[in-house]
Amino acid sequence: MMHLDRHSGLLDRCLYVSRKFLHRKHRVILVILVGSLLSLGLFSHIGQIGMTRNQLTAASSPTSSSMLAYTPLPAPTRICDTRPGNPSGLSGLAAQCNDKPLAYGTTLSVAMPSSVPSDAGAVVVNLTVTDPTTAGYLTVYPASSGSPPTVSNLNFNSGQTVANLATVGLGSYLGAPALDIYAGPSSASGSVDVIVDLEGYYAPPSTGVTGSYYPLSPARILDTRCNENMSAQGCGGENLPSQNSSVPPPSPNSTITFYATGVGGVPSSGVAAVVLDLTAVSLVTNPPGDYLTAYPAGQTRPTASNLNLEPGEILSNRVIVPVSSTGQVSVYNYSGDLQLVVDVSGWFANSSPSSTSGAYLSALSTPERFLDTRNSSPIQAGEERSLVVAGTGGVPSYAVAAVFNLTDIVTSTNPQLFWPANYLTVYPANLSSPPSISDVNYSTADPYNIVPNQVYATLGTGSGAGAIEIYNGPSDTTPPGPPANVIVDVFGYFVQPVG
Repeated sequence: MMHLDRHSGLLDRCLYVSRKFLHRKHRVILVILVGSLLSLGLFSHIGQIGMTRNQLTAASSPTSSSMLAYTPLPAPTRICDTRPGNPSGLSGLAAQCNDKPLAYGTTLSVAMPSSVPSDAGAVVVNLTVTDPTTAGYLTVYPASSGSPPTVSNLNFNSGQTVANLATVGLGSYLGAPALDIYAGPSSASGSVDVIVDLEGYYAPPSTGVTGSYYPLSPARILDTRCNENMSAQGCGGENLPSQNSSVPPPSPNSTITFYATGVGGVPSSGVAAVVLDLTAVSLVTNPPGDYLTAYPAGQTRPTASNLNLEPGEILSNRVIVPVSSTGQVSVYNYSGDLQLVVDVSGWFANSSPSSTSGAYLSALSTPERFLDTRNSSPIQAGEERSLVVAGTGGVPSYAVAAVFNLTDIVTSTNPQLFWPANYLTVYPANLSSPPSISDVNYSTADPYNIVPNQVYATLGTGSGAGAIEIYNGPSDTTPPGPPANVIVDVFGYFVQPVG
C-alpha cells in the first residue's frame, strides 16, 4: 500500500469544478488564482489544505545560496546494495549496506562517497528494489531530518524487481552528505533489498553557468517502432528527428547509439547531460530479468542499470545521462527483444553553452505531496487535469521547472482483464494539446497497478504560468484506456537567477 493522504484539499475541489464546467484555458486561470490565494493564506480559516503545504519560502528573487548546479558523474557508481553475499563486490564506504535488507517500517541511512562534495545540496540516484516479501514503497529524503515525509519514490509488488530515478536533498550521516531510505508500510512484515546507483549531484555553482538547467517542452527523439514501420499507429504525428531514423531496436546483449543533441530542442553544442525518459516495450516471449543501461556513447558500459522489466511490460524510467563529444548516448539491452522509445525534457550546460539563461535547483528540505486524486476523482481517459505548481507550497511563483515523482494508479480492480494499457503525459499548461510523449506507462502485463516515474517538468508560461497539465491516454482505443488516480510528490524546483 502507498502513503494515503486523506485530507480533502480546496485546490483539489477547485480542480474538480473547473474540470467539469470550464474550458481548459479558463480552468488554468482559475486554478492559478486559487493557488495564489492559498499561498497568501486567505483560506486559512478552513484548516489544513491537502498535505502540509508550506507558505512561500522565497522572497521576490532567488538567491545564490538556494541555487544548485548539476554535475553528472562520468559513470553511475553503486553506493549501496543490501542483498546478501555482496553480489556487487562493494568495499569501503560503498559496503555500508551489505547484507542489510530493509525491513518494512524501518529506515536505512546511506552516506555519499567522496565524489560528492560536502556542500552538495542534492543528489540524483537510481533506486532499484528486488526480492520484496510483500507489496510496499520506498520514501527517500534528507538524512537525519526526522520522520519520513508523506510521499513515495518507488512502489513495488511482492517479488518484483523495479527501478526509479530520485532527485533528493541531502542531510548528514557518518560525517558525510547522506540520504535516508524508508520502506513502508510499517504494518507489513518482511523486508526488501535495495540497490542505489549514484548518477550525479547538485552543488553551488563553481564555474560560470556550468551545470545550469534548460527545461524544454518535452519531445520524442527516438522511437524504434517507427524506424521499423513508419505506418505503425502514432508514427505519422511524432515528427521524429531524421538523425535517429536508422537506429534499430536493441537486440539481446547489444547496444544502440542515438543522437541526444541537435534534436528535440537540445542545442548541438554546450551540452553536458540530457534528461531523458526511456520507455521499453518488451515482448511477452522474452526471458525474465531484462534491464537497460544508458551511458555516454564511446565510453565503457558501467556496472549499473537504469530500467528493469519483465516479459510483456511497457515500462518507463527517467535518466540523466552525460552526452559524448558527438552528442550521442548509448543504451545497452541485457536480454530479450524489445522496442525503445526516448523522450527529452531538458538539458544541462557545460562550460560554454550558447545561452546563459539556465536555471538552478532548489531542493525541498521536506518533499511535499501536491496532488492526490484519490481525494477527489480519477483522471478519465482523454482528460487533461491542471495542476498549479509555482506559487504553491514550498515552490515560489518564479519557478520555471519542478522535479516530482508521478505515480499512476490504475483504478480498475482487475486491470489485466477489463482495461488496456494506459499512459500519462505531463506538459506545460500553455500548450494547446498534449505532445507525443509519455511519462508513465502501465501495461496489462504488469501484475501491479501502481507505477511511478520521476518527472523533470517544464512549467507553463503566459495564461498557463506556473502550471502543468496531466493527460491520461489513450482515448482513441476500444475500449478507451482506464481511469487513473494520480499522485504528484514534489522534491525540488528550478529558478533562473536575477540580474
